[in-house]
Amino acid sequence: MNIEWNYLLPGALGILLHTFAVKLPSLNQKAIKANHPFSVAEWFKNDWWTIAASFAAVLILIVGLDEAIQLKPAIKDYIKWLFAFVGFTGSSLIQAVFSVMNRKLMAVIDIKTNLADGVVPPVTPENKEGVEEIKKED
Repeated sequence: MNIEWNYLLPGALGILLHTFAVKLPSLNQKAIKANHPFSVAEWFKNDWWTIAASFAAVLILIVGLDEAIQLKPAIKDYIKWLFAFVGFTGSSLIQAVFSVMNRKLMAVIDIKTNLADGVVPPVTPENKEGVEEIKKED
């Protein structure tokens, strides 16, 4: 197996582990709280670029690996674990900061919380200018 594949595979597995064990269950729970339907297809449509950025983080490590090994030769013994770690944590950080789907769900939760707390007037026929984000289409 090519050396780059030896490193890319653990990085990709770290990304997949984070995505399927942490991110998607978290988004599903937020969707339940927001009473908003959740689908993996919608998530991928909104956040595909965060997955690509996660893979880019692994690729950056591949490119700079020779310098990292020169700096700390002992990492050669744990290189696959390092790539899995970078895949998992890189994906975690990138998706936590830049996830469009997460922001959308949190906005719905925030709006509904404000409505429940009475901070924002509810949308009624008399108050059509209420909360546009959750106004149902007639």
